[in-house]
Amino acid sequence: MNLNTITTQLTIITERITLIMNENDRLKVELRSISKKYEDCKIECEVLKSNVEEMEEWAEIEVNNIAVERDELAAQLDAALTELSNIT
Repeated sequence: MNLNTITTQLTIITERITLIMNENDRLKVELRSISKKYEDCKIECEVLKSNVEEMEEWAEIEVNNIAVERDELAAQLDAALTELSNIT
């Protein structure tokens, strides 16, 4: 091998290394972006989970309130029916 051939090969190898390093840098940036999006999604998921838990608690309270109101109305209806039957 002569010096020109070796120099040419070294230049080609250096260019390839530069391309690989540039691609590596690009991939690092892309990975950081994906990691940030993943972390944002995890946070959003936790917020949504908390919101669902709050809504479930609220729904349970409302169901209980409706049951109490239903029982009160049933008692009033029974009392009214009893009073009506006493009149007739």
